[in-house]
Amino acid sequence: MRESSINYLKRHRDLRQADILLARGISEDDLLLPENEKVRRIRRMIREVGTEYHYLKSFIRFEEPRRGILVGYASPKHRIKQMLADHFAHRFPGNLIVVGDERSFCLSLLSERGRLRVEVKGSIKVLRRELGCGGRMRGVCSGSLTTLASTNPGEEIWGCSKGGCLRGTEERSN
Repeated sequence: MRESSINYLKRHRDLRQADILLARGISEDDLLLPENEKVRRIRRMIREVGTEYHYLKSFIRFEEPRRGILVGYASPKHRIKQMLADHFAHRFPGNLIVVGDERSFCLSLLSERGRLRVEVKGSIKVLRRELGCGGRMRGVCSGSLTTLASTNPGEEIWGCSKGGCLRGTEERSN
């Protein structure tokens, strides 16, 4: 079984250690045509985590309480908050991404100097209040981001290739 499938399986809420041991012994062919009840269970668990991860990537909304910090609310059934934070850290390099709910939140930052990944127990609502977040949540568009302009050295303005969501230090008008 591929390591990416094992990674999804490890994040399932009902995971048992025996599931991982079983999954490591399953070939990709056995996973596609499962005749065994245990193999069907493994396949279902991987699919559930993958489906939720891809769904939340599409619908999570962020607000930017301070420059360089994006805070998004997500309450997934499975343990995928860190995967979501990492995904958006890759999408918005140089920004601290915070994804969480009332129980816990995860931080992820990707920069030229390295990567930061942290999981914190506690409510994201408290963090949002401390950061001064308002009630609005800004959508993250599905286009690819490109650098539009640089106003100061080291300062970039990002824009979406679909023309929708500009974010950055300022919007330039010509």
